[in-house]
This record gives sequence, structure tokens and C-alpha cells, in this order.
Amino acid sequence: MNSNLLKKYAELSVKIKELQDEKDAINIEVMNEILATGGDKFENEYGKFSIRKLKKYTYPAYVTEAKDEYDALKAKAEELEEATYTESPSLTFSAIKI
Repeated sequence: MNSNLLKKYAELSVKIKELQDEKDAINIEVMNEILATGGDKFENEYGKFSIRKLKKYTYPAYVTEAKDEYDALKAKAEELEEATYTESPSLTFSAIKI
């Protein structure tokens, strides 16, 4: 096993998480700066920034109940091996906590 390759993968994974955390921390501040310009878009030498609204739905009980029933039917089909599936390789990494 190529130890250097694994080390590089681990280091990159940690850096990506740290950068995503840093980006998330300034997200609201960036949005507020854009909104302060009076619009929802801003462009500069770094690129285009846009604020868009994401919809989050809350469904009535009958929809939630239908989903629960659907999920139960899926689980039963999987358990009875009536459902088919495909598999594809996927790499997972968990950093050692020091």
C-alpha cells in the first residue's frame, strides 16, 4: 500500500473539512454584504455571487403518512429480496481524533 498516497488523501480530507467550516462561518456575513448593496447579486474580479431562496416544504399529515407507508413497503421489499440493487465502490475516510 502506498503510504504517501494515503497520507496525502488524509491530509486533503482534513483540509477540505477545515476550509468548509471556515467558508460556512463567513457565509452569513457575505450574504449581508451583498444584500447591503441593495441587490441579491454581486460580481467582482473573484467571480459572481448570488443569493437565491431555497424552498423547504412542510407537508400535511396525509403526505407524511403516505411516505411512512412507502418507506415500510420499500423495507419489506428489500427484506424479502424482491427489490433489486446495484453496488458501486465508494471510499470513506475517518480521521483519527488526537
